[in-house]
Amino acid sequence: DLAEGANLTRIIVHNDPDNATRISTASITAAKAAKFEQYVLSFGGALSRLETRLDGQGEGIEAHMNGAYLLSGDKHTDMTSHTKLTHPNCNIRQSVKGVVTDKARGVFQGKFHVRRPAQHTDAEMRHDALMLSERAQIRSKPELEIYADDVACSHGSTSGAIDDDALFYLQSRGVPHAIAQDLLVLSFIAEAVQEIESEALQEEILTRAEGWLTRHRG
Repeated sequence: DLAEGANLTRIIVHNDPDNATRISTASITAAKAAKFEQYVLSFGGALSRLETRLDGQGEGIEAHMNGAYLLSGDKHTDMTSHTKLTHPNCNIRQSVKGVVTDKARGVFQGKFHVRRPAQHTDAEMRHDALMLSERAQIRSKPELEIYADDVACSHGSTSGAIDDDALFYLQSRGVPHAIAQDLLVLSFIAEAVQEIESEALQEEILTRAEGWLTRHRG
């Protein structure tokens, strides 16, 4: 429970064994002018669902809910979120980046539920994923349920392979293919954590991502 004007930052690094199942739900209730930040890095498990439910019960709430998943083998991660707003002048940003290879499965489910009193809401949701193998799977379901008529709300989702032009550009300047691919993926993932205030924490998360890329270099 976040009281009026309270601030909370959660940073989660998730990495379960190949045979582990994890179902985790965080429920956050936010009062007037509360600020909530969450950054998640998941390397998956046999079956993983990391759910966040934000219940906005005051005016002027701010939330940033970013995440990234890097999955290999048969690993699975489901990042689910539900944000309910019932008061005006709230600002919500959500960005989730995914990278899957081998036969891994990435899932994103996000919903903004904006009730009629929540006028002047500014909310944006994005999910973007890179598929590094033909057998990998991505499933994405962004949703908006809006009853207010004076809001700026949007969502978007993309999935596909690494940009061949960007890859060619790096290779044409002497960067080996595998290294060029790692650089592009790391830059892609970095967008999800660039808003973390602590540079040391940013660096730690990106170092973990870089280690995953090194272990799974094609």
